[in-house]
Amino acid sequence: MNRVEEGVPLEARLDLEAPRLLFQIPEDWGRILREDPALALKWREHSRLVLPHYFAQGFRLVDFLRHPNRYVLAKD
Repeated sequence: MNRVEEGVPLEARLDLEAPRLLFQIPEDWGRILREDPALALKWREHSRLVLPHYFAQGFRLVDFLRHPNRYVLAKD
């Protein structure tokens, strides 16, 4: 549901209808906050676009996967 390259969010897919979706997040959020405020802002804006959109469609966070870090969203 989102495309990320080299730690930068590039694309948000708001048209997906699968029962389970993956949303990639940064590997080291603390470091990004300290060292790259502009990138942190991009991630905040990206997350605020994608996650509320899918929550409004009935999705909820059901799991967390690592390497890369991803939220699993599912719709009942």
